[in-house]
Amino acid sequence: MEDFDDYYTYLTEGGEAKIYFARDRKNVVKLNDAVCYNNWLNFLNSVIIHNLIFEDTAYTLLGFIKNDHGLFAVLKQPFIITDSYTNLKEVKIFLEHNGFQNTKRNDYYDAELGLILEDIHDKNVLLNKNKYFY
Repeated sequence: MEDFDDYYTYLTEGGEAKIYFARDRKNVVKLNDAVCYNNWLNFLNSVIIHNLIFEDTAYTLLGFIKNDHGLFAVLKQPFIITDSYTNLKEVKIFLEHNGFQNTKRNDYYDAELGLILEDIHDKNVLLNKNKYFY
């Protein structure tokens, strides 16, 4: 991990990932421990589904890293700079137009596809040039 911290600039962390700024200044690198999933297969499937639905913020799996704290997937994702406030009412309208129904707070479900979108809030949905990035 020490080599990792020397190569990338630590930005922040959430419930499931530590986020670093890549040296190219065009991407972030996330260390994800899959804590929100039953197993690694479910985690990897969610990455694939994310990439199919949200191509503009698709993940690239760089590999895995293990340390005293456990096993982490190393994911690269485009760095998006927001230029406006995320309007969650607009996001809700967009998602409902595309078949996702708001089930609770910031979670959505598409019954036809059997997909759940969780944590759709203003830190996970960014607006740039009138386009939302998930």
